[in-house]
Amino acid sequence: IMRAISRKASCFVIEHRGEAVGDCWLQEMNLDRILERYADRDCQRIDIGIVKKLWSQGFGSEELRLLVDFGFSRDGAETIFGCDLTDDIPRSLRAFQKAGFVPHKTLRRGSHGHNQDVVMTRDERHGPRVPG
Repeated sequence: IMRAISRKASCFVIEHRGEAVGDCWLQEMNLDRILERYADRDCQRIDIGIVKKLWSQGFGSEELRLLVDFGFSRDGAETIFGCDLTDDIPRSLRAFQKAGFVPHKTLRRGSHGHNQDVVMTRDERHGPRVPG
């Protein structure tokens, strides 16, 4: 099932107290709008999902930090993105910001409001974190 996500992806199950509570992956970038701008860089993107009962407890922020460390240290990424974060789920954007991601581009998408792409480069990895 996970192979359908990307031909080059590292996929993980998120566990809490021995129970699977979500999944996440770091995959080779597959969005043309980003590949065109960063054609000379190894760009990857993070996707993450956690069960609703654990939202707003810091799990997303922690998983993002782990994926960023994995992507830059072990997977050779130069730039990592969080893509299509919708403003109707503000906690997702906040988790990426707490992990050190900065705004890249805001996209308008019909009746669902705005979608935001966020980015972190290898050089920005240890920069200031957003408190919270």
